[in-house]
Amino acid sequence: MRLLLGIFSILFVSFLTFLPGFNLALFGDDWLAFFRYFQHVDSKPNLLFAYVSYFLTPYGSQDIIMGLLQKIFGFQGSYYQYTSFALRMIAAFSLYPLVFYLTKSKLAAFFAILFFSVTTTGIETTNWVFNMPTYITITLFNLFLYFFIRAREDKKHTFLIISTLLYYFAYITAPIRMHGSLPFLFLLEVFWIFQ
Repeated sequence: MRLLLGIFSILFVSFLTFLPGFNLALFGDDWLAFFRYFQHVDSKPNLLFAYVSYFLTPYGSQDIIMGLLQKIFGFQGSYYQYTSFALRMIAAFSLYPLVFYLTKSKLAAFFAILFFSVTTTGIETTNWVFNMPTYITITLFNLFLYFFIRAREDKKHTFLIISTLLYYFAYITAPIRMHGSLPFLFLLEVFWIFQ
């Protein structure tokens, strides 16, 4: 019961925080994502090849997600805002296993989720909906860190394989946002060597 109350309170406070943003229209970069999707993917005769080859470009994931959502929502901006908000909440809740494992405190995990879900960190990603794949990347990266740390401490290869796959998917989902993660991983390894 306490768990459900915590989840509901985070969702409720976050919803109230972002409520004014749900009425925003689509911005210029959102329209650019639609254009690039129609230009590079939807107009090609071989859709599978077009999806795979364009997805692996720096902005491909953003454009493909926007293009696919356009087929569902049309150009109604509120639905994109709701989708972006849902992805933000998933990213926020993905902090739980990592923070709880590192601190052994449910309260610390609760506040980490609450802090991420309501602060201005990433607010442009929520309002500029073409950036919403960044929340998928954050989710995958948080889970990567959890499994990576578990693999280092528990010496289990299964955790290492899972963490490698999660990092790969995080990287290809938003490569323009993940380039700084490579030096971070190097420093994390250096930390373990000298620990």
